[in-house]
Amino acid sequence: MDITLIDPTGATKGLNAGLAYLAGSLLSKGKTVRVIDLNNRQDNFEQRIRQIDSGIVGVSLKSATAASSKPLIKLLNENKKIRFIICGGPHITVAGRDFIEKYGFDAGVIGEAENTIVNFLEYAEGRRDLGSIGNIWHRDKTTGDICHFGLKEHEQNLDLLPFPDYEVFDSFRGLIEDYPLLTSRGCPYQCIYCCVGAVSGRKWRAREVDNIIKELLEAQKKYHFKKFHIIDDNFTLDTGRAKDFCRRLLESGLQKEWHCPNGVRADRLDEELLSLMKMSGCSSINIGVESGVQKVFDSLKKGEALADIEQAIKSAEKTGIRVNGFFILGLPGSTYADDMKSLEYSEALGLNDALFNLISIYPGTELWENITGDKRIKILRDWTDSFHFGGNAEPVFETEDYAAKDRKKAFYISNLKRRHYLVVAGETGSVLKRALTALKIILKYDRHSFFSHAFFILKNMRKVLSHVRN
Repeated sequence: MDITLIDPTGATKGLNAGLAYLAGSLLSKGKTVRVIDLNNRQDNFEQRIRQIDSGIVGVSLKSATAASSKPLIKLLNENKKIRFIICGGPHITVAGRDFIEKYGFDAGVIGEAENTIVNFLEYAEGRRDLGSIGNIWHRDKTTGDICHFGLKEHEQNLDLLPFPDYEVFDSFRGLIEDYPLLTSRGCPYQCIYCCVGAVSGRKWRAREVDNIIKELLEAQKKYHFKKFHIIDDNFTLDTGRAKDFCRRLLESGLQKEWHCPNGVRADRLDEELLSLMKMSGCSSINIGVESGVQKVFDSLKKGEALADIEQAIKSAEKTGIRVNGFFILGLPGSTYADDMKSLEYSEALGLNDALFNLISIYPGTELWENITGDKRIKILRDWTDSFHFGGNAEPVFETEDYAAKDRKKAFYISNLKRRHYLVVAGETGSVLKRALTALKIILKYDRHSFFSHAFFILKNMRKVLSHVRN
């Protein structure tokens, strides 16, 4: 029995490395697999789904794409050639049972799925008992009952996993512009807002540098990538390993630009590591600052200090590596005034860029327990409707001293000041629609700077439009 995997449309383009790893595992077992990549190719959406004739279809779901995947799920349920519709991804790991019950999936995979997906395929072929699969929710087709089949440990030796395969993606045209590279999984830190512990575990599992370099060299021959980016939860945890990776990358002669959009902790960056990163091709890193207000920052239990962040930015600046910062608005204990101080702090840090997002709360995190367990906090909507990088900014909750309207104002003001017009207007829909949305938001929240915004947009029109998704 063959299998089709689907990556739904997301807020931003990018290859789904998780599905590529599943494809690699399935192919290594002699299975037939294809990936419908709706995130990077939106043409003929309905036709591509209706033409699926695989016995099993697996859908990758992030919390940001779960709600918008309803039309896709409806089409899949109408396709009678499909025997099993399963789902996986971070959203299913933290909220799988409810989602399966609501949308009628046959099963949901919990956590990392390279082994589970192969086992489920063998179950569908009648060669394995359901109870031996592990790490799944399963819905009985007759009774509708949903059962959980026990947890199995994550794969500890990541070097045993086959390399990800992107050739089976229907969006692949012989070239990958920016190759996603996973060098480790998991994170031991206890940040109260982060769901990585639930998804990948608290134990940090790292690949051997030899194995990583081998993947890059093979991927260069296979996909002809121009640059790559590291997608780890915590790439810099072991600074010695990170330095070794940079040295080996230099020795390999690959000579490619690379960057770290996440997975970099400020307190793990020393000048030697940053220098090696720069020499081996690293052009930029993103650091989670979250808040520039000490009392709010301390409540997050990140295990580092604002002084670490300030020092890391200075050190990176010396080497010539660009540093971007992530900030979270509406954190517990914060106020509108606090978030405006964070905006000022982002400017004082000398960051190349800063992105501000409203807080999202995920089941299984300490923040979730704090918010849902505090009767003084008013929950405004389901957590799955929380804002995720772009479009309609709607807070999930409000407090007596930080109302929802002020949270929205903080979001729009912060991102307008940083010139993130596609963030405030969304990254989907026509250019005209988004332009009108941005105009309305500027007039409502930053009217006094209207001409400054208009001048910037006109001056940088080509750059702005280069990031537009129609």
